Amino acid sequence: MNYVYGEVEYGARSCVLGPLQDVDDDYELLRGISRINGFPEDAYFRMSENFPRNLQLVDVLVNGNMLLVISERLKEFLREENLKNNEFIPVRIFNHKGRETKEHYYILHQTELQDCIDLSKSQVKINNINPEFISRVMNLVIDESRIDPDVLLFRMKRHPTIPLFRRDLAERIQSAGFIGISFHEIENWGRE
Repeated sequence: MNYVYGEVEYGARSCVLGPLQDVDDDYELLRGISRINGFPEDAYFRMSENFPRNLQLVDVLVNGNMLLVISERLKEFLREENLKNNEFIPVRIFNHKGRETKEHYYILHQTELQDCIDLSKSQVKINNINPEFISRVMNLVIDESRIDPDVLLFRMKRHPTIPLFRRDLAERIQSAGFIGISFHEIENWGRE
């Protein structure tokens, strides 16, 4: 398998963000709709009140929107990768006292979702309200032939909450020592 899934990690001291603020139609960020043009300059995340002692700003931050919120350092690293169908959207972070952090962060937004879930081999629960989406995946099998081979990082069209990374990109991210994300084999989905 040439792909792994990325999971944003809760670190012992890593900050946890609440939901994205001051952005209309933020659901578009999980639907692959480009938001780079016209994204509000005042968009922000606030550190969650539920984790008052978690102040460490790592390279990938846990957030209520299931987005990849990344550091400037990781953004520069990924910019060198020339990611296809991804955009870096600046976003502000406010600490527990309501002060904006000095560190720069970005939403790494995946556009052009890949319709790659093999429904005949996967074990899924189809969304009752919108059958175009999957509510829950118990066992995931993807069909690599349905993935654009030039895309290194993407979200799945019918279940866009988890980002998938081409294995070689995931290995380079791990080797560079970025903190806040781990990578897992798709075959182990739901078992770890």
